[in-house]
This record gives sequence, C-alpha cells and structure tokens, in this order.
Amino acid sequence: MFILCAEKNRLSLQQGEPLTSGSAGVYQVLFRFSPDWDGLSRTACFRSGGQSACVLLDESGTCTVPWELTALESEGRHLF
Repeated sequence: MFILCAEKNRLSLQQGEPLTSGSAGVYQVLFRFSPDWDGLSRTACFRSGGQSACVLLDESGTCTVPWELTALESEGRHLF
C-alpha cells in the first residue's frame, strides 16, 4: 500500500512499493489529510508516461491506482 500525507499544499510519500507491469487494480493508496482539507472534496490524479487519470477518494481517503497507469509497458517508467 502507498501512504501519502497532504498538509496544506504539500504531498509527501510516507510508504511506497514497487509496481509490477500488468498488475492492474491491486495497488491501494491511502491519503492522510491535515485539517486544512476538512470539508473539501478529494480527488487523486495520477500520471505515467503520456497518460493521466483522476479518481475520487472514498470516505477513508483511499483509492486504487487506475489500471490504465499500472499496465506499464516499459521498464523504468515512473508513476506520479
């Protein structure tokens, strides 16, 4: 599982893991938010290569990395 902390406008990685090509729908991301985010809707946007995708977070601040971005076709690609 990936864990990211959002404090004001800063996002920091607290825990990560390597991605395996073709493993779609298995990577969970938990976002922890500072009180500055209270009352706001929360959407995670991911980018890899020339593709991007946005996902609404559930009530617990969790989502799955979109499958389109984990179907990595070449080694060494980064997920943002």
